Amino acid sequence: MNGQRPRGNNFMIDGVENNDISVTGPAFTTTNADAVQEVVVQTANFSAEYGRAGGAILNQITKSGTNTYHGSAAWVYTGSSLKALNHLDKTGGLTRPPRRVENIPDFTIGGPVIIPKLYNGHDKTFFFAAGQWDRIFGNVTRTIRVPDPTGIA
Repeated sequence: MNGQRPRGNNFMIDGVENNDISVTGPAFTTTNADAVQEVVVQTANFSAEYGRAGGAILNQITKSGTNTYHGSAAWVYTGSSLKALNHLDKTGGLTRPPRRVENIPDFTIGGPVIIPKLYNGHDKTFFFAAGQWDRIFGNVTRTIRVPDPTGIA
């Protein structure tokens, strides 16, 4: 951004530096979209607290707990039973796609911290948690084409 290389940007999560200089990008990514409250992108006129960045500042702000319990749950399924043959599968002589199933369950939960008969965190102490898993299984079949003698000649 602003004519700078990716290393000239400052990637942050909740205001904490999230830079990986070996790959010139963010070190961690928040893959659960329900856990992100907002994304702030500043490309100019940022204050001295962001002295590292010459290009842009990208800050992901995660959600936090509130006075009411709330949450979400989702499950994404992508399986070979829902896919069609691609060109390489057809030229390889396959009649159906190779078996490959991906399940991505995720959740979020947040609210006040309440410990019965010990502590009531209503209007004081909150929590928020999120999780996501990516489960892939199956087999992938690839066809390697070796040139015949006429192709070599």
